[in-house]
Order: sequence, then structure tokens, then C-alpha cells
Amino acid sequence: YLHDTDTVVVITKTVILARFSLDVESRVTNEYKVKLSCGPQPELLQGCWAGQGVLATVSHESMVRMWCLLEDENYILPLQGDSAKMLQDKATCVDFNPRKRVLAVGTRDGRILQWRCSTATGIPNSEKHWQQLPLVNAGAGIQKIDHIEWGPGESVLTVWARKQCVVLAEAQLGVALQKGLLTVQTAPQGIRLYNIQTA
Repeated sequence: YLHDTDTVVVITKTVILARFSLDVESRVTNEYKVKLSCGPQPELLQGCWAGQGVLATVSHESMVRMWCLLEDENYILPLQGDSAKMLQDKATCVDFNPRKRVLAVGTRDGRILQWRCSTATGIPNSEKHWQQLPLVNAGAGIQKIDHIEWGPGESVLTVWARKQCVVLAEAQLGVALQKGLLTVQTAPQGIRLYNIQTA
């Protein structure tokens, strides 16, 4: 359901996106119909709302397709990372956290890519409104991620891969300053101690 235009959005098995609404006499009308672009396996298409009127879809391609339905725009978020292996990886699932405004994508090789929506107000209608966050590996032995979902809460991301389930929790790193010593948490079980006076 697309609240802003009071319409229902449907994606068919043949990858046709249709928007329907009710007229003044409560009859269903077809406002809009378009064939979506997707990868070689349209039956594997997954999608989610990724902000106000923005639909994010993945279908085993090396990109996330973004459909800004309110402005009739579309664009892509390419899968990018530190290694050459990312060039061959494919997006398999997607979910959006509306409170954090973070889009999470699971891949065929067990990686999680995330983008934060950088527009505080308005609609993210181009790729420049998304900031890519650091790459996360789902864990040892995790290969193709079948499903990814935020919650419960805004700091937990659940990943399903074949016969495994992994729950990732965001770590809150800490900093403390006392008597010229700065303590910085660098990892969940690691800290660094700096003497401010001697640098």
C-alpha cells in the first residue's frame, strides 16, 4: 500500500508492477502498469519499501534497483566493496529499517551490504541520496543469504542462509577521558589507551 497516493502496488509473477486505486464510486481503477527490469531470474525477485514511495528490488544481479514511484524515477545502487570478489557477487534479498533509514542487502556469497539514506527530508530519488556503509560478512560458513530482516528493534539484523540463522547486533563503541588518558573501544572486546599529554 502506498499511503501518499492512496494506491495499492502489486508486482506480478511476470514482473509487471501495477498501481491501483479506488475512484469516487469505490470502483478499482488501474492507474499505472509497467514491466520492471530485473536479472535473468525474475522468479527470484524480492523487494521492500525503502522510504516514502521508494521500492527496492533485487533479483540475483550485482545491483539493487530502486523505483521512486512518486516521481516516476528509477536508479541503481551497485554492489561495491573492497575486493574483486564483489564484482561477481549477486544481491539475493533486501530489507529496509525505516527508523535508521538503512537498506540492508544479503548476497550470494554471504555478505551484507548496507546503505544509509542521507536525505533527512524528501524522497531519495537518486543514488546520491544513499551512503554505502562498511561491508559485513554474515559469518564463517555462511554462503548464499536467502532472507534478511531487521528487528526486533532497530539494532538487530537477522540473516537466514539455508539451514542457518545468524543474528547480528550493532555494537555501541565507547569512549572515555579521565586524567589525560583517552580510552577508545575499537571492537567489541578491544580497546586502545592514549595518553593525551604525550600524544
